[in-house]
Amino acid sequence: MSDKMQVDSPAATAEQLKDENGEIDESLYSRQLYVLGHEAMKRMGASHVLIAGLRGLGVEIAKNVALAGVKSLTLYDPRPAKTEDLSAQFFLRPEDVGKSRSSVTVPRVSELNPYTPIHEFTGTDLTSDLSQLKQFSVVVLTDTPLKDQVTIADYCHENGIYVVITDTFGLFGTIFADFGKNFAVGDPTGENVATGIVADIDTDGLVSALDETRHGLEDGDYVTFSEVQGMEGLNGCAPRKIEVKGPYTFSIGDVSGLGEYKRGGQYTQVKMPKILDFESLSQQLKKPELLISDFAKFDRPQQLHVGIQALHAFAESHNGELPRPHNDVDAAEVLKIAEGLAGQGEDKVELDEKVIKELSYQARGDISPMDAFFGGMAAQEVLKAVSGKFHPIVQFLYFDSLESLPESCNRSEEQCAPQGSRYDGQIAVFGKDFQEKLGNVKEFLVGAGAIGCEMLKNWALMGLGAGPEGKIWVTDNDSIEKSNLNRQFLFRPADVGKPKSDCAAAAVKAMNPDLDGHIITMQDKVGPETEHIFNEIFWDNLDAVTNALDNVEARTYVDRRCVFFRKPLVDSGTLGTKGNTQVVLPHLTESYSSSQDPPEKSFPMCTLRSFPNKIEHTIAWAREMFDSFFVKGPEVVNLYLTTPNYIGSALKQSGNEKQTLETLRDMLVTEKPLTFDDCIIWARHQFEKNYNHAIQQLLYNFPKDSTTGSGQPFWSGPKRAPDALKFDVSNDTHFTYVEAAANLHAFNYGINPMGVSKEHYLEVLNDMIVPDFKPDPSVKIQASDSDPDPNASSGAMDDNDILNRMAQSLPAPKSLAGYKLEPVEFEKDDDTNHHIDFITAASNLRAENYKIEPANRHQTKFIAGKIIPAIATTTALVTGLVNLELYKILDGKTNIEHYKNGFVNLALPFFGFSEPIASPKGKYIGHNEKEVLIDKLWDRFEVDDITLQEFIDHFQEKGLNISMVSSGVSLLYASFYPPSKLKDRMGLTMSKLVEHISKKPVPDHQKNVIFEVTAEDQTDEDVEIPPVLQLRGGDSGSDVGNVGQTAKPPQPYGTMDYQAATSLHYSFTSLALMSQTLIMAPSLEEPTQVDLSAPLHVAPKLVAPEPGTSSPIPPPHLDLPLLIPHAPEHCPGPESQQAGTADSCAGCPNQKICASAPKGPDPDIPVITARLSAVRHKLLVLSGKGGVGKSTFSSMLAHGFASNPSHTVGLMDTDICGPSIPKMMGVEEETIHVTAEGWEPVWVSENLGVMSVQFMLPGRDDAVIWRGPKKNGLIKKFLMDVMWGELDFLIVDTPPGTSDEHLSVNSFLKASGVDGAVLVSTPQEVALLDVRKEIDFCRKAGIRILGIVENMSGFVCPGCKHESQIFKASTGGAERLAKEEGIPFLGKVPLDPRIGMACDFGESFLDAYPDSPACEAIRRVVRRVAEEIGLQAGEVLP
Repeated sequence: MSDKMQVDSPAATAEQLKDENGEIDESLYSRQLYVLGHEAMKRMGASHVLIAGLRGLGVEIAKNVALAGVKSLTLYDPRPAKTEDLSAQFFLRPEDVGKSRSSVTVPRVSELNPYTPIHEFTGTDLTSDLSQLKQFSVVVLTDTPLKDQVTIADYCHENGIYVVITDTFGLFGTIFADFGKNFAVGDPTGENVATGIVADIDTDGLVSALDETRHGLEDGDYVTFSEVQGMEGLNGCAPRKIEVKGPYTFSIGDVSGLGEYKRGGQYTQVKMPKILDFESLSQQLKKPELLISDFAKFDRPQQLHVGIQALHAFAESHNGELPRPHNDVDAAEVLKIAEGLAGQGEDKVELDEKVIKELSYQARGDISPMDAFFGGMAAQEVLKAVSGKFHPIVQFLYFDSLESLPESCNRSEEQCAPQGSRYDGQIAVFGKDFQEKLGNVKEFLVGAGAIGCEMLKNWALMGLGAGPEGKIWVTDNDSIEKSNLNRQFLFRPADVGKPKSDCAAAAVKAMNPDLDGHIITMQDKVGPETEHIFNEIFWDNLDAVTNALDNVEARTYVDRRCVFFRKPLVDSGTLGTKGNTQVVLPHLTESYSSSQDPPEKSFPMCTLRSFPNKIEHTIAWAREMFDSFFVKGPEVVNLYLTTPNYIGSALKQSGNEKQTLETLRDMLVTEKPLTFDDCIIWARHQFEKNYNHAIQQLLYNFPKDSTTGSGQPFWSGPKRAPDALKFDVSNDTHFTYVEAAANLHAFNYGINPMGVSKEHYLEVLNDMIVPDFKPDPSVKIQASDSDPDPNASSGAMDDNDILNRMAQSLPAPKSLAGYKLEPVEFEKDDDTNHHIDFITAASNLRAENYKIEPANRHQTKFIAGKIIPAIATTTALVTGLVNLELYKILDGKTNIEHYKNGFVNLALPFFGFSEPIASPKGKYIGHNEKEVLIDKLWDRFEVDDITLQEFIDHFQEKGLNISMVSSGVSLLYASFYPPSKLKDRMGLTMSKLVEHISKKPVPDHQKNVIFEVTAEDQTDEDVEIPPVLQLRGGDSGSDVGNVGQTAKPPQPYGTMDYQAATSLHYSFTSLALMSQTLIMAPSLEEPTQVDLSAPLHVAPKLVAPEPGTSSPIPPPHLDLPLLIPHAPEHCPGPESQQAGTADSCAGCPNQKICASAPKGPDPDIPVITARLSAVRHKLLVLSGKGGVGKSTFSSMLAHGFASNPSHTVGLMDTDICGPSIPKMMGVEEETIHVTAEGWEPVWVSENLGVMSVQFMLPGRDDAVIWRGPKKNGLIKKFLMDVMWGELDFLIVDTPPGTSDEHLSVNSFLKASGVDGAVLVSTPQEVALLDVRKEIDFCRKAGIRILGIVENMSGFVCPGCKHESQIFKASTGGAERLAKEEGIPFLGKVPLDPRIGMACDFGESFLDAYPDSPACEAIRRVVRRVAEEIGLQAGEVLP
């Protein structure tokens, strides 16, 4: 590789490609380009590849190389095709047997990629004239004798030709790479370069990253700098080698002579070429350099290195024939040869006789999963050789999957002998009985994209489901696009626009006609809405399920269904050169959903709006602009035109009236275009508004010389001072913005822009007048992400007169009858629709504002379109691994040690395999102190349709005392219900009870009813009880053979989101517990669809519950570990993977709890966050001690905020065991109103709602005797299921102390944002002692303390209003404590006897006694709290 390595430059590459008379078709190669880059693709496009040997492995490599795209691909294999070749060679047909393999394969490979010409090598052989190999960049050898391999490889080594040699022998395989001397690897890893902002560079060359941001560098990396002030010599310097000093610091060595660092600067990692020297094959055979593929088989590669040479030696002495399948005589001979080879050389190799004999038994085997694995790997090595992209294999790699051998079927020479069948290559390994077993499998494939195509190809070759009882169901709701053709090799250009599942099935039936009549194709998404199609009968009929999806949500749903129906699942995924596989096995392993990926990274809104510092920020901003202009705006207009009384009802509930009215005014009145010229003018004005006026306003608010409160320059660190742009029609980016925006605006209004020339654009732009701009002093701009948004609450404060005038200016919907706008549907892969053009231009203009390096269209499309990079090589390899596991599953293996989860990265290359994680286990104590073990994921109780009394008795016999039973949102039984309420229920069967309480029949298609149970064991400990499955008799749902032909689905019957499925094993039934995985079980209600991403604005009314409606208390889940306060100093936290197992956990009283608790983030947190997205401010009220008037203060605080009629306030009572809030608020006799969307709070007034456990109790004197799990579960239900809607304030009244409830509330609300906590105390020291503990708790839990309130600080005489001190502040009271702790003191509230009177009568003390000093004190506290959360006190409470 003598030519110079270059970094990716699409513009330069395009020019170079034109010089080569070719261009990269980004519509075809887009996903691969994001893996390899333009430069690597250009190099590939200049290379010539020869592949010798066209059995299963050779054609797999040819397919992958052809899809990737090279200058030319030449295939060689003149040998006649055999029947057994059909077991792995997917481009052969039965009629091709006897013909030259290459002659029949070449035309079929040619169909894969029009840009890769395919030739047949016409020479008689490869070794008689080695000079003919000089025309090739890479030579790939498969199915080639070892002596020929050595001859060819050594010649290529001497002549600068890259060599890849690979072979498979049944479940064994090998690959060898030789890329010659001084091979340059331009990008060894393929990872994005690390960049960051410099905080400091000291005189010793130590660089610190800004705000302790991890720099992401490693020792030996190189970096360069830009925008450094004070050490300007570093800017644009030659790459400097670094030494990591810590996660936030690194050294760049000597910086003497560069001056003193002042401020600013960015560092950027520079990838330096890595030079490798390869040895020839003849040298490596003697002393191999081995890359380990499976660290559990560390000594296996050396044995296989010898064993495969022994196979070649055997073949050479037997006329080229490999050992016969499972023949002991041949195996003994191979072993003897191997033992002789093992004794040669410097290091003697110890052989495992069983391994070498197995290698001999399988030598003639050719199975598609192994060919897919090595074919993907070998093709990637070819691409590495010709592109210099990614690190090659150095130099041998061996791999086997002996664990895939069947245990359920005997193997013998007779079993493995050729049958004259197309499956003989597989029969040679597994035997004919196992082949028959594969043929009768019933398999479900979810997804027919890249992985799905490869999966179906493998299954066709394996004969999966092709037997008399076999069946394959494949579903995919997508159609084929051009960009799919680069990886989804079953599709051809003529298939674009057709359903994926239909085309894929047709293609594999052509590969293997035995599948005709055995594949059922569907176009249905697998989800809650199709449970009437994929019903119980469908799932019960399956043997196994395979996911071929790139969507985490869909993969999770399928996983949940597999857990519920106890079906084995194999899941896999790819991301560029990375791939993974996971097996999910009933009663053995955890499920896919047991662990979760970290949430997708998002950018703070303040950064996007005003302070971007990298191109990702400007692209995200541009993508939002696209949606705002061309999607959301037209949608709002259409709602206005079609929704009755939109202004009077729906709009007021949106909480964003002014912005919505402005949008309607702009789009229907002031900016409504009539011609395309109007669209051009609109686009030009948008340029001025966003890239000139907005920047002028920003610099007016924060001039370039402004400083922060500490005297530091405001525009420093991540803040880059912008410059306003002046429109330049000759600037391509400026013009493209106007052109794209005008066309999209015209699309919204149905205006045809066809035929408009650039000259016409220029004419319109020259004739228009752009008004001058003057900054507005009243405009407020958020200065930092940590600061409150000064405009956040402006919507509530908008002048009604202004809003009314805006509404009156709109045309009446009746006057526009039939008129509608056309919202744009974003499509990233259409290069003619202006979508990516607009986003690219909009982003790069903003980058120009802030002097950020712009991104080309290709980069922008990748980020804005959230494209998943993909390449055929990884896909092929991963599906090979999946099917090696599928062999094990279908064999029925029950030893978890036989299974492997795989993790690969072809770029490094890295191969890692691990035993699956076992499913979580638990236990409870039954009768006679018998310990009952449970599988928390897979077990469940199953009962017949018995009565409620029999149901309770049934569990008592098992040692479980039931306290509650619910189904969906219907509470069926509670131990605290009075006998009169239970009298009519106890004799009803469970199905009738559900219908009686829910007022709805169970749907006919649903065979099972799910019950959730809360119970205690014989030690009175709370037990996580599995959901109970009640089996319904009769035949329901559609017949499995007629799936897809059912009638229109009924409404989902209460889809239940369970947090896991678990199981107890009994001899007569199975039990199942749901712990960490959300299970979409058959539903029990008929809820309307609720968009939790939209604010649920409540127009509170005092509505009484519907007659007969029960108050549901669905059982709580055990979530985070219930920690005893004061964890060790270095506690990893209960959510950590190291919880309970870290060194610092030793001796902690919580260790056992943490070690056994579910790990990872609570999957309900996103649901809670979405539900509370419309709650602007969340406040906790805490006290370290009981009796200080905390609940009384909470009620008055809620009344105080609600006294402003423009505020909507919620008050949540989390004091589960001592709920007093309903009494104080005057709603003690109310009950919760249940709707399909959830629970409605009890509304005290039009703008003040309350939620408390008191509303669920049959009487006000009934006690709630619950332990932590139940209490925490109910708190979660309050946050998940209560329809708080759009609130200005949610006040959470917590129990005294530092209890589980505090931890739960904080952990549940953390993601949605808690403004902070108000601490309540009385003046005396005994109360302050506990407040100090509360302060410590808040700091450890990460809760911001808004301040301390001193309650009962004096006594107010109701007659004379004089205030006397009763509880003297002997140590200075709460005010002194606040000063000592450095936290705000919010005020003192005196004791007025009328406060207690008001609470007893459920009145607002503030309304009843406004003249009391205590009342004014409360108002002052409300104002101070408002100030602490960034609001204007006078606006919150005038």
